[in-house]
Amino acid sequence: MNGPDNLLESPIKPAPLPEVRNHTAFPSQYFQMVDVAGQIFHVMVSRLTYTLRKVDAEGCLLLADCQHPLVASDTFYGEPNLSSVLQESDYAPFKPRCDLLFNYAVAHAPNGEPRPSWAVGIKVGEWVKRIVVTGPRQFVRDGEGWHLSEPEPVATIPIRYELAWGGTCTWPPTPPDGVPVEPQILAREARNPIGCGFLDPDWDARAQPPRRPAPRLESFGRPFDEAAAEAGDYPVVGLGALGRWWQPRLALAGTYDDHWKKTRWPGLPEDFDFGYWNCAPEDQQIDYPEGGERVVLAGLHPGGEVRFRLPRPDLKLLLHLEAGVPLFKPLVTDTLIFDFQAYELSVVQRAVVAAAAGVELMELGTWDVEAARRANAAIQKGQ
Repeated sequence: MNGPDNLLESPIKPAPLPEVRNHTAFPSQYFQMVDVAGQIFHVMVSRLTYTLRKVDAEGCLLLADCQHPLVASDTFYGEPNLSSVLQESDYAPFKPRCDLLFNYAVAHAPNGEPRPSWAVGIKVGEWVKRIVVTGPRQFVRDGEGWHLSEPEPVATIPIRYELAWGGTCTWPPTPPDGVPVEPQILAREARNPIGCGFLDPDWDARAQPPRRPAPRLESFGRPFDEAAAEAGDYPVVGLGALGRWWQPRLALAGTYDDHWKKTRWPGLPEDFDFGYWNCAPEDQQIDYPEGGERVVLAGLHPGGEVRFRLPRPDLKLLLHLEAGVPLFKPLVTDTLIFDFQAYELSVVQRAVVAAAAGVELMELGTWDVEAARRANAAIQKGQ
């Protein structure tokens, strides 16, 4: 044998590959996935980049000069899995809802004047979210226990999960040589292991820190205080993607136990929920937008409030089947990424087609469906 002999034969056979043609300038990719029932489906994903600096006569964003490629793997602000997610891979097979994500979001105080706290808000169509940000504050230990200090006035605050309720308590701490040791205590807030404020009593008894950082991102109308810290069940507040291994998202991935190994491997478990692929917080998942929805960004730009409309991408698949007439299938917008560093909006669109449909040719383009129907009607009338 001229090659490795330790390869496992896949029990799942791929569907016949259709010919794929991309008639657009937008980065796009075709791949296959299997659903919970073991049925294969085709996936087409495209990424369109718009500038937040230019709009058309209707106020809709215009395409950026540079169209960024699809994101192939998860990226982070810092160390992987120990810092906030910047962007997840675009190769999710299916998202049942649209993720609203806000990268490099920074809260700007009104008029640029330092304040101890203020509110910021976002509106996309009928969807609205408000949060409250505060300046640096700490839990300080005294003879009676922990007390929350007053926030310091600041003019800007980054909105990342490191500043939200959560955290991890590990004992012993990492030694000076950086060589990790087996932890005796490893307790974390499962909804946000990289945050701050979470306190494990056993860890506290050993570490005895004189002070520790307190959360600076608050749920609107629900201030964070000492009672919330004592209860240990405060909402995780943020605007970006959640980690794949954070709860409650992780629970949607299903159960991978001995029963799964014996009966379903390498397929998905019976309790897998495709909502797992939605990486935005649950309150930032909306129905697929149609385009043209009004957007208002308040407190997220040093110049004040920003308003515009979502673009109206018109990507479609033209499916040529083994039998029957060609069919159009529109792509849906399932991810909107507002990038406040590049000042751009990335629109990720996706379409899924059952492999059982027998697709021989899949074309991606921006056809005018109504015009095509009129042309076909005219041809049929003339015959």
